[in-house]
Amino acid sequence: MDRDVVGPTAGSLREEIVRLRKSDPPNELLAIAAADSLTTAQIEREICAELRAHRAELGAYAAMMGRFARPPAGNTFLAFYSMVIAAGPKLHRCADLLGVSEQDRSRRYTTPLENTFNGYVSWLALHGTQAEICMALLSDMDSYFGVCDAIVASAERGGIALPPEVVEYYRPGDISDFYAVTQSTLQDALDRGDDPACAVAAGRFMDEYLRLFWAEVAAA
Repeated sequence: MDRDVVGPTAGSLREEIVRLRKSDPPNELLAIAAADSLTTAQIEREICAELRAHRAELGAYAAMMGRFARPPAGNTFLAFYSMVIAAGPKLHRCADLLGVSEQDRSRRYTTPLENTFNGYVSWLALHGTQAEICMALLSDMDSYFGVCDAIVASAERGGIALPPEVVEYYRPGDISDFYAVTQSTLQDALDRGDDPACAVAAGRFMDEYLRLFWAEVAAA
């Protein structure tokens, strides 16, 4: 066996995902935001959908910590779990400020398309490899934080007066550490022998599920 042969790296898999995305259909919510046609109803729908996603994420990250307790994976999934825990009260505050009813934000069942992300992250928690999970989480961050930026920018250009706390929520600041630890955990999984092709497939599934998720939010 040639020990000098180097397989795919976390960085090269990230580059492959970015390349493949170039042929994807447009993200409908991003297209609406870019055209400055975003409505308050769509922002409220995003908040409610995200609160429902939090329920799935908390269970999923807890399961991931149990399955991959060793470092760096256990620490990485704990960081995601902690991020969602901290985000919950802030997002409920955003809902309060925008007048979103308790009934709307606590609704358990909405539409199948809104639950695409919830179902997939739950499936990954139970069956995904470490590499598959990390690749999917990187795709999730790319999509989510891109939408956050677009919501704030479109609201400002379109004259939607969002409360400062809502703007602050959608502008979380420097998230480079989350990308760094997730990519490092992906590399750890590849070094342990996880299948890189399956990792890319998992990331692309996340891309597609989130495209459906954002289209449903856009339909509000």
